[in-house]
Amino acid sequence: MLGGSQPAIRRALWQEFWDMPVRSVSRLWQGSGFYRWRLKGTHSDLIEFIPSWPFPGDPDIADEMFTGNWMIGGQRLTLRGTTPWQHIDSISRNADAARMGLHSFGWLPHFAAAHDAGDTAPGAPPTAAMRYTRGLTENWLTEFGETVDQTAWAPAVTARRLVSWLTHLRLLIHQSEPVYRSRLLSSCWQQARHLQKQWSWLPDGADRITGAIALILVGLVIAKNPKQVERAMTLLEKELERQILADGGHVSGCPQQISLILADLACLYQVLIAADLPRPEFLMHTMDRMVPLLRLLTMPDGGLAQMNGGIEQGIGLPKDGAKPTRMKGSTATSMEHSCATPAAIIKATAVTARGLNAAPHTGYLRVEKNRTKLVMEGLSPRMMAATDQRSSLYRTLPHSAPGSFELSAGRNRLIVNIGPPDGLDTIWHNALRSTPAHSTLIINGSSISDMIAPDDPMTDVTGPAQLTPPTDVKLNRLEQDGITMLSVQHDGWANSHGFLHERDIYMDSDGGDIRAEDRLIPADSKTAQKCRDALDRALSAGEPAPTVDILFHLHPTVATSMTGSGGMVLLNPPSGPGWSFEARHATLTLDESAYAGAVRAFPEKPRAGKMIRLTVPLTLDGIALRWRLGRFDKSKPASDAAGEAPKDK
Repeated sequence: MLGGSQPAIRRALWQEFWDMPVRSVSRLWQGSGFYRWRLKGTHSDLIEFIPSWPFPGDPDIADEMFTGNWMIGGQRLTLRGTTPWQHIDSISRNADAARMGLHSFGWLPHFAAAHDAGDTAPGAPPTAAMRYTRGLTENWLTEFGETVDQTAWAPAVTARRLVSWLTHLRLLIHQSEPVYRSRLLSSCWQQARHLQKQWSWLPDGADRITGAIALILVGLVIAKNPKQVERAMTLLEKELERQILADGGHVSGCPQQISLILADLACLYQVLIAADLPRPEFLMHTMDRMVPLLRLLTMPDGGLAQMNGGIEQGIGLPKDGAKPTRMKGSTATSMEHSCATPAAIIKATAVTARGLNAAPHTGYLRVEKNRTKLVMEGLSPRMMAATDQRSSLYRTLPHSAPGSFELSAGRNRLIVNIGPPDGLDTIWHNALRSTPAHSTLIINGSSISDMIAPDDPMTDVTGPAQLTPPTDVKLNRLEQDGITMLSVQHDGWANSHGFLHERDIYMDSDGGDIRAEDRLIPADSKTAQKCRDALDRALSAGEPAPTVDILFHLHPTVATSMTGSGGMVLLNPPSGPGWSFEARHATLTLDESAYAGAVRAFPEKPRAGKMIRLTVPLTLDGIALRWRLGRFDKSKPASDAAGEAPKDK
């Protein structure tokens, strides 16, 4: 099945095969007393300065964790008088992610926010948050600080833990006992040496960016070693050059990954300012490229577009002391993530550039007029591999939906994708990454690409990759006479049904009239011709034609009603004008859907939703179907919402 459809997976499997003996020897070596002795060395307990993590956490999440309710890596843990790591062996679902999240200490910002909300006046006793986090840190140092555990000391986990500890030193060591302080700083030194020695085992991707930033922080905060900082800066520059594309996207194509990387870079930028050190040109140039793309991917309500792992609202709302901020759209999908919003991340970079309209390297298009915003995606794993040519396999959750789009009017989301599977049962993971979970075209209810399930043992090597992704995705954006056209063409259906999918979406100058056409046209390849020959024989034999559905998933806050004739659906968002949807020459229905755009409550399944479905039979010549979305004043009768129906060619 892997065949020629995914050479990156084959390369990863072969690489894992050859690495297995080396990895086994490396584990034995790391577990030896001599390796631990080499990590110790000499060090100082002096701290040059104390940096801060620039994105506040949510004290309400800290309150949940105080009471023993933890959600880490999509796994719910209930602690009753125990430490988190005592539950590691009992974790069954998303076990690796949960273990790594616990050991990363990425949940410290929430306790820092709870600490800041308490009495922090000079001379005041340590707050409950300070005592709790110090107790957990001291327990970790006792249980894992003296032996190189394969999970706790994994290079990626070590990198994130160093960033978390060094940016929360005020919480961890202020007014602390000298022995505890010395143990903590000594462990930081040892973890930094371990990270340097195990650099080659860092997963290829965003973890290497985090690792380089961790080494920079060590050099700035506790080592005062300009050469170490310079070496780590060189590593960071190399990784940013490899992973950040010309339009500012990440090779994974994941909006959440883009925002998290930019958050780490913004943290480094703020640390360099606090240390009164120059900011390297490559860092500034990278942020200058990434911010416009993040603006493209941020919807008007402040959350990310739900494409390839992006989410409308993660857990937690950042607060300024005890006062909630107005910023929504937390990118945190678990408690080990800081609930930074796209707006907060952009603000921390001090970059003021406007959002992109087109990101051809990453695979996104945008049009925004009069508070109406539409974002279309055309990302393909094959396209990303061709763009990067150095590494094409990243441990993200790629979705299979080129041509899908999301539409917002004001702060109201209208048409959406169902969203990522974070926090849901494993059975939902592949379903929500498949094509039918997106607002795009499907044939016979199937998905463009087969997926490797997250619980498949192969994911240890390949990640939850697509097995049969599109090989050719073309994006285009044109403007003429105030009308903007976004278009995509992909071959995702060529090998399974023999057709290319083309989608053109037009938005007028006012943003209130959106017209589109979806087409299936015959592909030229021999495999595609064989598929159409099989279709011809089936139709000639009297078998029913395959169905083509065009899906428009609706946000749960949008009320819907079908007109009496059944040819139009009226959409009523919570505020602002209404919208009408209509199409000709297709069966129009309102069906049940789902929505997974908010993980703050961590349900085991998505919430219920609605979707508009257009259905037509597939012919040998393909299909061409037009549809329209029009804005109307809710105060007028519903019959006035129709406007002009889509015209035939």
